[in-house]
Amino acid sequence: MVGEKSGKVTRFAVIPRDGIIIKLFSVIIAAYNVESYLDEALESLLNQNLNFTRYIEIIIVNDGSQDSTLLIANEWSVRYPNNIKVIDQENSGVSSARNAGLKIANGRYVNFMDGDDKLENNVLLEIKMFFERNANIKIAKIPLKLFEAKTGPHGLNKVFTKPEEIVNIEKSPNKIFAHIASTFILREVLINNRLNFEVGRKYGEDLALVAKLVENEKQFGLINNVYYMYRARNAADSAMDSSRSNPETYIPNAEMMIQLIQQHLHTDKKIDKWLQTLIMYDLAWKIKRNELPFEADEQWYEKYLEKVTDILQFIDDDVIDSQSHIKWIEKEAIKSIKYSGKWPDYKKISATQL
Repeated sequence: MVGEKSGKVTRFAVIPRDGIIIKLFSVIIAAYNVESYLDEALESLLNQNLNFTRYIEIIIVNDGSQDSTLLIANEWSVRYPNNIKVIDQENSGVSSARNAGLKIANGRYVNFMDGDDKLENNVLLEIKMFFERNANIKIAKIPLKLFEAKTGPHGLNKVFTKPEEIVNIEKSPNKIFAHIASTFILREVLINNRLNFEVGRKYGEDLALVAKLVENEKQFGLINNVYYMYRARNAADSAMDSSRSNPETYIPNAEMMIQLIQQHLHTDKKIDKWLQTLIMYDLAWKIKRNELPFEADEQWYEKYLEKVTDILQFIDDDVIDSQSHIKWIEKEAIKSIKYSGKWPDYKKISATQL
């Protein structure tokens, strides 16, 4: 693909490479037991206000599904053999599936849409026009809109304050937001920097990759008023739902955050505000509640508390206070953990703040 400049606008032309037609977009779908949702996801891509045949490649990676996901994917591939590819692999996790899709992707820009979500019809056209106007920007994000069990805008959308914005993360660290499925990335950025998803991680794979992307690029676009449709399932069986109720995800996720901190630690033993914000947003979902949705032994709680306390030593109080998705008492509880190294007494915190 090459860029044809017209004034200040770069227009992308699709050209063959080694006999392969290069698409503008490669949408990589890691699919695990999504038979009830996959048709809807694919229809949202087929119905984009953009020529599907010319511009869009879909790579469905069946990650060892136990249902009819693979059958549905293959049926779509037969219908659109020049646009839809299917990879079938043993269950290895979403990171492995996304990496497998990226290896065979040919699009100029890649997106990692989840198999139970969808895109509004005008998304890819708006993304295309954004990149044409801003040829030096290599990453773009769009807001999320919930549907099914919950409806309305996602809490992450607070970073979208303008119709369109170029964010320099060092100047606006509060604009960081870790949701890779609503992000569109120049494929060369991933390939040239050898960036991929960490295999084996049950939760937090988005966070780790976003940190690497931001460290490399420092800037990205925010495009408002076109939406990634995020399914809040009626059946609480999504990867996000299961991760919050599975104790096996908590400590590895905390260890991943500690690893990120160590990788980005400056000589003054601090990390950048954007990384603090990124980590704090994710961590708050885990520790904001006064009761975890599972039972674990005392040794587990002690180990997790130790990890969380270590992380919070690198998070400034103003970053904790800036988290809009948690209540003030939860912010005070998190600061209590930071300074005491103990699980907080919510009643005591409430009394001292009144």
